[in-house]
Amino acid sequence: MSVILVTGGAGFIGSNFVRYMVNKYPQYKIINLDKLTYSGNLENLKDVEDAPNYSFVKGCITDGKLIQKLIEKYECDYIVNFAAESVAEEEFVTVHWNGEIQVLSMKKLFERLKESNKVIWDGKHEIIDTSNEKIKVLSFYNNSGTFLPLRKIIRHPYRGKILKLKQKQGEVLVTPNHSVYNTHGKVVAAKSNPSLLYVRDMNFSCRDKKIKHPKILGMFNDKKLKFLCRLLAAYISSGYLKQNYVIINDNDKSWLEILSDDFKNIFDGNSLITENNGTLQLKLKNKDFYKICTKFCNDGDSKKIPNFVFNIGKEYQEIFWKSLVKGINNGKEEFLTSSRRLAAEVCLLLLLIGKEFYVDYKMNAYNIKVGNCKFKSKKITEKKYEGFVYDLEVEGSHNFVAGVGNIVVHNTHVDRSIMEPGRFVKTNVLGTQVLLESARKYGIEKFIQISTDEVYGTLGDEGYFTEDSPLKPNSPYAASKAGADLLVRSYHKTYGLPVNIVRPSNNYGPYQFPEKFIPLMITNALENKPLPIYGDGSNIRDWLYVKDTCKAIDLILHKGKNGEIYNVSANNEKRNIEVVKLILKKLNKPQSLIKFVKDRPAHDYRYALDSSKIKNELGWKPEYSFEEGLEKTIKWYIENKEWWKRIKTGEYMEYYKKWYGKRLNLD
Repeated sequence: MSVILVTGGAGFIGSNFVRYMVNKYPQYKIINLDKLTYSGNLENLKDVEDAPNYSFVKGCITDGKLIQKLIEKYECDYIVNFAAESVAEEEFVTVHWNGEIQVLSMKKLFERLKESNKVIWDGKHEIIDTSNEKIKVLSFYNNSGTFLPLRKIIRHPYRGKILKLKQKQGEVLVTPNHSVYNTHGKVVAAKSNPSLLYVRDMNFSCRDKKIKHPKILGMFNDKKLKFLCRLLAAYISSGYLKQNYVIINDNDKSWLEILSDDFKNIFDGNSLITENNGTLQLKLKNKDFYKICTKFCNDGDSKKIPNFVFNIGKEYQEIFWKSLVKGINNGKEEFLTSSRRLAAEVCLLLLLIGKEFYVDYKMNAYNIKVGNCKFKSKKITEKKYEGFVYDLEVEGSHNFVAGVGNIVVHNTHVDRSIMEPGRFVKTNVLGTQVLLESARKYGIEKFIQISTDEVYGTLGDEGYFTEDSPLKPNSPYAASKAGADLLVRSYHKTYGLPVNIVRPSNNYGPYQFPEKFIPLMITNALENKPLPIYGDGSNIRDWLYVKDTCKAIDLILHKGKNGEIYNVSANNEKRNIEVVKLILKKLNKPQSLIKFVKDRPAHDYRYALDSSKIKNELGWKPEYSFEEGLEKTIKWYIENKEWWKRIKTGEYMEYYKKWYGKRLNLD
């Protein structure tokens, strides 16, 4: 009996291969090792999970001890390697949404986007595609803070430790495996507690000299806007609400008189300065002003800076800041608050004004001071956490700004081919090396490396990549796969390890998650939703039905010549726009559903493989034409609506936990 260890066998191609082998070779034992991160999903293998010749093990290919334990336990003969590879919910980010700058918690941002967008569940993460939203997030770009388009927000449940990094630059809450930027602009692990990179220069200017809040504010401009800024800042720093009154405490009578005059210049209402227990109080009574404070500034511990303050000119923002510190510090430029949200908003205000500042810490409060800080203390603490953690995919940037003090943190989730090179290197290169070393130690009969056509780079309108074409990867993902391929080759040349490298073209078929190109187009069309196409849709891909890929790997496993590379292609070259139009035609849907969106970075123009080697030497040939494979794929998604609709609506999380929670310790 042959025993095959398949790594990454819960993903799209991997799960199709596992199912193919389990069903075709009942005399073989198939061991499926998968970490169940982004692409791994046990639901893909529900129909074979109880097969006597199949076993699943949750784990990572970088865990050398686990790999060796599995090889010893099951006496593995072959290895087929498919494997390829956050911020807390109360953390704050700055967004530019519907023409307005706002500070929102990750949780609040997700919940608001969820109101008008479908949530996709990929087996571990809830994902909202925000391509159709006019929303930007503050990022660090060209050495300054810049608002860049938000493409996706991702979250997943997390139970464990959260790190709090407190420094003069500010404070941020992240998971231990999250990355931040140090002051040299390098991505480093948060747990190393580096000196944090922060934003103090803003590539943004507010030119509005008026702001309108219908029904409540009416129109304020020029002097009236200045008056309003002073009043609201004074309320936030030392005021409270009581019985329809807005009450502001301060012992500087002249300051209260200025505020009283401001109030009279805007509102019709009562204004009175009194004394209460040795403290002067300004009592203001007006229905509209009370509503403004209630709706836009909140009360008590939940006080906040109104969003409009972030969207007016520096002249008015400066007035707001000086009024914020006037009452409590006699004009000394520092602001003390125990509210994390308010601290984050004050830091954003100072950034927009252009003031250098730092954060001092007093007990459980934030003391935000204008000026340069001389102390260099760095404190890192841990706390237990159970909830969601979040990531943002930002167009044209690998980071976003979060926390108190505008701290720059790394995007650790997407685009996995662009935004997360570190984890890809770890999985694809280090993980492959661990597998190779274990294969060498235990005398594995053959090691099959599943690679990608992306390692070759991009093509023009003509020509094909052969197995001898130079490797010119254009994305970190492709580069890490190319590095893994070279490692595999080196183990064959150096140690005589029997290996094969398989480089298939673009796969499609059953069990592919709906965020990928073909299933996204199919499922969106079935729901009469827009079909987003990068650029003008002219990019060309060479499509291969996944069952043909499985047959090719099976053939290479049994008959492939040691040390050889095999391209696998059905020579089905199609422009993206052609594929989309064909899907719409087969589903009898209108082309008006097509929506062109801004192209993504590192989007190679054309891939095309010459697969004559595997055809001539091993006798492989594709069974399915593109039209036949697409028909089968469309039919599968129509017949399995419950599967992909659960993913898109977010119900998949509860379904997944119900079926696999105990097995995977998800409860």
